[in-house]
Amino acid sequence: DEMQEIVDEMIANREHRIDQTMARFTDSRFRGRARRPATADYLPLLGAAKNVSVAYAPVTNEDFAKFTGKPVAAGTEKHPVTNVSVEDAAKYCKWLGERDPDYTYRLPTEEEWELAAGHMPKDADFNCGVGDCVRPVDAFAQTKGASGGIDFWGNCWEWTATKRDGKNAIKGGAYDSKRTDCRTEAKNTAKDASKGYPNVTIRLVRESRNANQQDDLSHEDAESRRHTPRYRDSASSGERSRPAAHERRGKGRRGERGPRARGDRQGEDN
Repeated sequence: DEMQEIVDEMIANREHRIDQTMARFTDSRFRGRARRPATADYLPLLGAAKNVSVAYAPVTNEDFAKFTGKPVAAGTEKHPVTNVSVEDAAKYCKWLGERDPDYTYRLPTEEEWELAAGHMPKDADFNCGVGDCVRPVDAFAQTKGASGGIDFWGNCWEWTATKRDGKNAIKGGAYDSKRTDCRTEAKNTAKDASKGYPNVTIRLVRESRNANQQDDLSHEDAESRRHTPRYRDSASSGERSRPAAHERRGKGRRGERGPRARGDRQGEDN
């Protein structure tokens, strides 16, 4: 029975989920102000090494076209890039790193991907089993992972660097997947890394070249992601932008602190 398998899996992974949650909440980057301006592209990978961050969204067609030089079909610019092998991803990461003196880029491990996504909420809204096509990465931007990133579940599977039976594990499900297969904890899918697939994309992590340098973008700044021009929600989502965290704090009397703004923890359902 599929439901029983899910329940058994949740029980078996309970302690691991608790460990991941505690690692996120105790990460020094979870709260506090950033020591540098927020960017639209990368967020702290809470619970991982302090010099590691994760992409806000999967790599899009227009992102990848800067590497290949190939034209992008009109209307698909914001779609996640597909038909990319793990080798293609490695070449893209090398290309990015050669142009960035501060960071290197790579695929996440399965563990890192799970830390970034967090547990999939029961009411999460995403592209799965509804249509028969890939949608823009921000089409369901109201659904966020534990890191504050978007498009973790459904739409397209995501390659990881983790090997399983000679193949590479993929995570998150796709538009043509069953909802149960999109769960963060699902570990039963891997594909031939030498091939590209029409429903598999890539999301990158980046590391500071200085291992002692904390990639110190506070989790609180994740709230500003959808206020940046690059990743405004698709018009189809119909969702209004939320005010930044500092705008949501209550205004107390002089010398008093207003209510503390809560970090966006939609990706957590523990």
